[in-house]
Amino acid sequence: MPARYHIIVEPVADRFISPGPRIAIERDGCLGCLDCVKRQCIYDVFKLGGYSPEQLRDSADSLCRNCLWCVQQCKRVLFSRQTNPEFETMGDAYWRPRIIDAIWSQAKDGRVPVSGSGYTGPFTGPGFDQIWTDMSEIVRPTRDGIHGREYINASVDIGRRPSRLTFDRTGNLSCPDYPLVNMSLPIVINLLPFGAVGESLSEAIALAAKQLDILAVRLACELTEHGWPSDTAAHMVPYIRAGESLEPYAELLSQVRAVEIDDAVDLCERITRIKKISARSNGEPVVIVRLPLTPGIAERAVELTRADVEALHLYADYQGRELQSSAGGDSCPEVASPGDSRFVTDAVAEVHEALIRAGLRDTLSLIVSGGIALAEHVAKIIICGADVAGVDIPILLANQCRVCLNCRRGQPCPVRIDTVELDWSRQRIINLFGSWHAQIIEVLGAMGLREARRLRGESGRAMFFRDLERESFAPIFGRRLDEKEKAKSP
Repeated sequence: MPARYHIIVEPVADRFISPGPRIAIERDGCLGCLDCVKRQCIYDVFKLGGYSPEQLRDSADSLCRNCLWCVQQCKRVLFSRQTNPEFETMGDAYWRPRIIDAIWSQAKDGRVPVSGSGYTGPFTGPGFDQIWTDMSEIVRPTRDGIHGREYINASVDIGRRPSRLTFDRTGNLSCPDYPLVNMSLPIVINLLPFGAVGESLSEAIALAAKQLDILAVRLACELTEHGWPSDTAAHMVPYIRAGESLEPYAELLSQVRAVEIDDAVDLCERITRIKKISARSNGEPVVIVRLPLTPGIAERAVELTRADVEALHLYADYQGRELQSSAGGDSCPEVASPGDSRFVTDAVAEVHEALIRAGLRDTLSLIVSGGIALAEHVAKIIICGADVAGVDIPILLANQCRVCLNCRRGQPCPVRIDTVELDWSRQRIINLFGSWHAQIIEVLGAMGLREARRLRGESGRAMFFRDLERESFAPIFGRRLDEKEKAKSP
């Protein structure tokens, strides 16, 4: 398979013990069987873990796939599985322990997560769990891009495209030649919303972005202050906050392919200034305008698109909720109340549909970040209208973050992310996206699609629980009340 269609993953050991979702309890009374179930475990949990009840409770449990073979086959029924209380305390209401555990596993070996007991999660729920992707073509093995039988292109472009092609009298194109940035995955590494980020992790992100051929957003002031690997400049996206002068970043702007700035009153003037400062022999950078996902932002998105903006970065809070404040520049906005805000999928769909009605959707790129936790979320946010997904917290989780938020409270990081080793961190990030790449092309193949670009806005290739409930159950049981209506009802 050509290199551009393949991501090389390598197993990387954990730095710290990762608490698994279950703990094993082994009672006394072993018969000393020659065919002990410990030797028969197909996942080698007991062999690889150097089994003892104490060690399995902490570390080897992460090897278990919950097939329950040992529980069922032990002649004295000495094994049982129980919920690990330490595991249940990780994360929060959105970044749940099972999401954290899945990302740890993918970053460790780059494989698609499997469970010996099959899928044990909910079939519907809040947020992304309300969307089911179309898998009708999964019976066609010829579309199996994950095994190389057929190439499935996961690459996307960021930038503006002309609404129509125009030619002069000589037959040459006369429409504007906008810059475009091609990436091998529909993913951009977003600003990290929190975390004890040190120079090693920052450099690891830059090196991983280069190896994966994607973009990574970094604060422009940090890039100029701490520097970056010289050969990764083409994969860095400096973020310049509103009100910051552009002149100190002249050298930086001349080396990058994309720049991100906040929306501002003088936005058009700043874009023109950036293009002038960064004038170079290999073309202008794509200027991305960063917008908070707030109520009514669709109108502003249409206005900016008409003003020839090349790309928009719409960001929600880190739990994927629509923001209530339009103040830009906050890399970690406060979490909105679920009852007062929409989920990112609904907010993005509104922007996407507004651009379609204005006849402008095909002219620019939409990057969407906030709440992207799994590979399936990348596919689902693209179905809702995004071109590219912005990923942030999974980068921290790949480095064994537990979303304890100690860093936001000024307390030390329990896994010392600021001290990660460069190559270790780089490979963990690559492993994570290698696993996501395999899952994305598997979803595309199951839908009968050969490239990620065709998935954008294809809401007909997914089922939405709210629509199914309204069409099937509302006529019988009545309409479900939302949180605001429940509060008002007696």
